[in-house]
Amino acid sequence: MIALDTNLLAYAIDTRAGERHLIAKALLKQVITDGSLFLPLQVTVEFFNVVVRRLRWPPQDAIDFVEDWKAAGTVVAYNGMDADRAMRANQNHGLPVWDALIWAVCDRAGVEVLASEDFQNGRRLGRVTFLSPFDPANAARFGLGASG
Repeated sequence: MIALDTNLLAYAIDTRAGERHLIAKALLKQVITDGSLFLPLQVTVEFFNVVVRRLRWPPQDAIDFVEDWKAAGTVVAYNGMDADRAMRANQNHGLPVWDALIWAVCDRAGVEVLASEDFQNGRRLGRVTFLSPFDPANAARFGLGASG
């Protein structure tokens, strides 16, 4: 499974994001097509917040995207143990607490890759490797062509 962070979902729908839009859209299509899409529930709510507040989308449009993605992938909410692990990851590894919570859910669920530009590219914590799809060196890992 490949988890997508909030920024990837936002770029996938924001045509103004240029090359980031093209890469994020291609990655989202790829993980939906091959059945490997994983979304921590927190990411879906963060996406809603970003597109409604920053991009000024009508809330129903954002909800429609979230519902489509939830139907196409695996969505997992965090629990108390994830919250504890996130706080420890913040303390011991310097991850921002909300990002650490996303990591904790992914690690518990056995996700191998968390696609994001917000984590240290190539870093591994637990079972999860953080990879930026915007780094051309990662294109093959994501099943993307050299240009995204």
